[in-house]
Amino acid sequence: VGIDSRFLQIKPARSVTDKEISTIGRLRAFLANGWRQAYIDYFNGKFSFGELIKKRNTSQNIGLTALVKSKGIRKDGSFKNEQDQDQDRLTNLQGEISAWLAKVDSPSGNIGYDNEISKKHLADIEAFLVLARARNIYVIGYLSPSPTELISVMNSLADARGDTFLQLPTALKSLFEKYQYNFYNTSQVATIKSSNNEFLDIEHGSERMMLRLLIYLTEREPLLKKYVDLDSLKPLLLNASYTEIIR
Repeated sequence: VGIDSRFLQIKPARSVTDKEISTIGRLRAFLANGWRQAYIDYFNGKFSFGELIKKRNTSQNIGLTALVKSKGIRKDGSFKNEQDQDQDRLTNLQGEISAWLAKVDSPSGNIGYDNEISKKHLADIEAFLVLARARNIYVIGYLSPSPTELISVMNSLADARGDTFLQLPTALKSLFEKYQYNFYNTSQVATIKSSNNEFLDIEHGSERMMLRLLIYLTEREPLLKKYVDLDSLKPLLLNASYTEIIR
């Protein structure tokens, strides 16, 4: 179970449900987002309905955009998101990091850490662990990796948000261990032998980074070793993608 610091914020970023989106808002989203390109290409004759039907029978993807661009939800339930160019990925990542750094000194800036850890959200995690233990489900917890600039700033931040950053791994580890589960602080990419270059974006590790994380956890968890072949995983690192995430 990967835990992001944002999950433990007292006032996390508010999500908008479908019911709250107006017809105009839906139209604006359609016009603003890249997935409309698939329809434009269809009406411009770049592919036919028959070609889609044929591809549907051989593709592991679901949905028009996924069939055309090989991105999106696949038949096994996983989600594949791929950047078109590796250089675009690195440029976008640096831009996201710069935007995050600008929020640190802003009173209204959401940097993923509040002045304290949300007791309510800790209680939600505990309720999940209670249910897992009652059902004999073994849980392994970890803190999601963050870019090195974020970790460096949070380590040096001399305010309540910095205190929260330092306290969070210990609080989570104590909670998981209460129910005989292990928890790993993998927020620093060096811990899993990764680097900033292996992020897809500021919030998500690429397939290569997550493979390193799986190897790191498997090396420390005897139960995982029963299901994960380390000898097969390590060679996969040579060909794992920097530009896509599969979850």
